Amino acid sequence: MNRANVIIALILATGLGVVLFWFFTNFERQQVTEEIGFSSEARANPMLAAARMLRTMGLDARLLEPGTWDTKLTPGVGTLFVLSGSWSLGEAERKQLFDWVRAGGHIVLAPSSSERSRIRISPFDDDDADSSEDDKDSHTEQSSNEPASAGALLKEFGVTRARKRDMSRNTGAARQPMTIIGSDTSVIFSTYARLQSNNVKHLVRAADSHGACVIEGRYGRGSFTAMCSMRALQNSRVGKAQNATFLWSLVTQRSPTEPVWMVYDTDMPPLHQWLWERIPQTVVCVLLALLVWLWSSTRRAGPMLDLEPPGNRRTLEHVEASGRFVYKHEGPAPLLAAIRNDFQARLQRRHPAIAKLNDPERFHQLAKLCELSADEVFRALTVAPRHEAGFIEAVRHLQRLRESV
Repeated sequence: MNRANVIIALILATGLGVVLFWFFTNFERQQVTEEIGFSSEARANPMLAAARMLRTMGLDARLLEPGTWDTKLTPGVGTLFVLSGSWSLGEAERKQLFDWVRAGGHIVLAPSSSERSRIRISPFDDDDADSSEDDKDSHTEQSSNEPASAGALLKEFGVTRARKRDMSRNTGAARQPMTIIGSDTSVIFSTYARLQSNNVKHLVRAADSHGACVIEGRYGRGSFTAMCSMRALQNSRVGKAQNATFLWSLVTQRSPTEPVWMVYDTDMPPLHQWLWERIPQTVVCVLLALLVWLWSSTRRAGPMLDLEPPGNRRTLEHVEASGRFVYKHEGPAPLLAAIRNDFQARLQRRHPAIAKLNDPERFHQLAKLCELSADEVFRALTVAPRHEAGFIEAVRHLQRLRESV
């Protein structure tokens, strides 16, 4: 290596070192947290974060499955969060639910965003000392076969929904101060809904000029907590303000060891009943359209067209198809043997003298008759072709020989 190459290598190494020094002094690796949304489990369970927090704090918090939720409740113990806006409860299940509260259970519920049901859940018992006559008169008599909404469940406790349409967005998301177990707590409910109660025995934990946000009361030996919305306890909001503290106070205000249950829906009604309850007009239209279609399928605008008789194929088409079948499954040998035998019989009848000659002389004489070479006549009469081109050539030469004799 000469001196010039050494100088060039030193310059390149110095430049590379300068670039690397500049890069590492001006750039650094930094971790960035990217919001990717809720997991599939969190999307299906808005109270997943709340349940995990309670389990971390040592409580038994579980999500009850539809259809079996009523069998999992411990009599007179624990807190039940009603997170569904519409239920399909039978009379026996409604009675079991309120009997559980009367026996000492604690139920937490809120009205749905669009209240449709005005069902009377079940009458107060005569021996319920904590119920008032005003509560009894506030219920509305309706059929117990209709779905019971969360708002209808609230009416059993004497609480109704009072929505104020003059609320601003800031008012709906404002912090609501409340005092729970002797401590001040600030909760964000993020809703325009408010609650109202005419029972003087009910305790309003949080309220503003538009109405109450949290109402508590006794029901037999148990208790209820009515919230204007469950959004404060959902995954995206439980960590805001002091919502988590509010949740902890709800489930531990009587005992810090009682279990916590969360239920979204009860038994799903049959499909036909579900459709008829929600979209009766659509069901009627579909049934009418089906009847019209069935009627129209039995009618005919005119006589039926006569079917065209099937045509008969030519004999040559059957022969060609048979030949192709033999060639595909057995090869060209059977076809060539048949053609050669036919030619030999024809040659014996018309030119017996040529037929009696030996092969070289017979091939030579036949070549003169059909203007082919002796070699072509030899291949046509004796050689078995290996390829399709050879088979076609042999058939063509045999046809020419047959026409010449």
